Amino acid sequence: MPLKDELDKLFEDYLKEKDELEEDDLEETSTTAGAPGYQTPKAFTGGEEENEKRRKNSATNSTGYKVVGERKMKHSDIIKKVMGLTEISYKEYKKDESMPDRKKVNVAIQEIGRKLYEIERTVSQNIKLKTETGVEAKKYWKATKTRLSKITERLVRIAGNIRELGLWVIK
Repeated sequence: MPLKDELDKLFEDYLKEKDELEEDDLEETSTTAGAPGYQTPKAFTGGEEENEKRRKNSATNSTGYKVVGERKMKHSDIIKKVMGLTEISYKEYKKDESMPDRKKVNVAIQEIGRKLYEIERTVSQNIKLKTETGVEAKKYWKATKTRLSKITERLVRIAGNIRELGLWVIK
């Protein structure tokens, strides 16, 4: 018998065995995938406290572990985490011994440059979008106009601080 015929026969036998195994598995399988679910998962539970007690009791009895309190993150914490921003007080920043003060200042200036690049790119993209789509400044929302004014003030203040930070370089 040629090799090709042997391989074809082996492959057919394999497929038959596989089909038989799958049929056996299917006979034993049951699912609730076809049953509709509720859109309100807590509709049939008690109040918030009662539900929390029931959840903790169920979790500890069924697993043998104890429930640890959940820490809910504030929106600002989530933004900081996503954006990679971390805020610490000046006192903590100054006491931090992970790097010398000189390096802290240099790394901070480097980071300021990176973030300013991102801001500049965002501003440029929106100027281009505004120009191409014909959005006029008079069509801005009132809050947007206020924000632009405050941003301008902050940039002037920051520019002064940057000059002060760099004075020792100029002299």
